[in-house]
Amino acid sequence: MSDAPGAAASAMGSGRELANPPSDGISNLRFSNHSDHLLVSSWDKTVRLYDAEANLLKGEFAHPGPVLDCCFHDDSSGFSAGADHTVRRLSFTSSKEDVLGRHDAPVRCVEYSYAAGTCNYILLDCSCVYVFGRTFSGKILMQIDSVKPKVIYCINHIIIKDAVDFLRDQYT
Repeated sequence: MSDAPGAAASAMGSGRELANPPSDGISNLRFSNHSDHLLVSSWDKTVRLYDAEANLLKGEFAHPGPVLDCCFHDDSSGFSAGADHTVRRLSFTSSKEDVLGRHDAPVRCVEYSYAAGTCNYILLDCSCVYVFGRTFSGKILMQIDSVKPKVIYCINHIIIKDAVDFLRDQYT
């Protein structure tokens, strides 16, 4: 292998810039599990859906404030978490958006649980951390309050799985 600058990048292949990129910093991006779709949230107050293979912007939703996180529901819809204190479900095929929750603090993380069929998210309010499981009816399935840690940065499927197991044990 050559010691020339850029040799490692050449060996790995070259990337390509997407058409119509966000105008500010990207807060998160996710590839779909089922296609070449790419979901991107940004500080420019948008969530964008791309067909990465075709280099095509398929849809875009504007929010009142920066979008801190996003995740897929399926190939044509997803969820967003915003600094405007909301969680939204976004349908790119119908251009419809539903607000699943409004809160007193920014929503930092959002994750969809395929096992439970719920949208789960965490708020950053500097004193409490909340984890919610919401059905599409808007019903809160579980809320966990905590004073430690005061700031939490992400949520993962392990937390969601534990919450689903807890609910199953309580209600079956």
